[in-house]
Amino acid sequence: MRKMSYQIEIDRDADGYFISNADTDDLWDCLPGKANEQYPPIRIKSIPYGHNEPAANLSDFVSSLEDDGHCDPEKTIYFKDREEYLSALRGESEDWKLIGIQVDDVGATLKFAYKDKRHGETLFLYPVKGKCLNLLIEVEYPDGNAERYLLYLEDVDYGLMVRLTEYELWGYREIYFKQHSHIPEHPDNTSYFYALVVEYKR
Repeated sequence: MRKMSYQIEIDRDADGYFISNADTDDLWDCLPGKANEQYPPIRIKSIPYGHNEPAANLSDFVSSLEDDGHCDPEKTIYFKDREEYLSALRGESEDWKLIGIQVDDVGATLKFAYKDKRHGETLFLYPVKGKCLNLLIEVEYPDGNAERYLLYLEDVDYGLMVRLTEYELWGYREIYFKQHSHIPEHPDNTSYFYALVVEYKR
């Protein structure tokens, strides 16, 4: 197996890093597009981290606001209750479809589309002190192909741990989103941050 590490620069204001449910070159801010309506939803589920560890409660990490905190359905725009957005996250909702996940150095943003195409909703995933979230992300395509990712979130002593693993036929790639990383070329622009990439190739 070949291992290689390198650092990349990400601009969150220029789409940053995001996963879409469809083959599309639409910008993050333009989602949902026509292709998103035609493709199956992204499905996510919390899975155990390590042996003999129970899976974390996903709703503990979901927020309806762009800050730390639990999701309050009263503050979401269209989700009527907790079970409705959890059903959408699992890909089981007949009304809602998870169409995009944007990952950065503080967590992830989840973008949903409603069946009537007029409504959308956004939720956020943030690390929680004393808990870790191991999240399996599955993207299936009409041709039978599928993509799998693993998102790990934890609030540790030295900051936030946000790690995304991309699985490929040849191996896998781990991306560590580095919080508060300083980029000399953009000293006054907080939209830029670094990510460490580690590739394992068979």
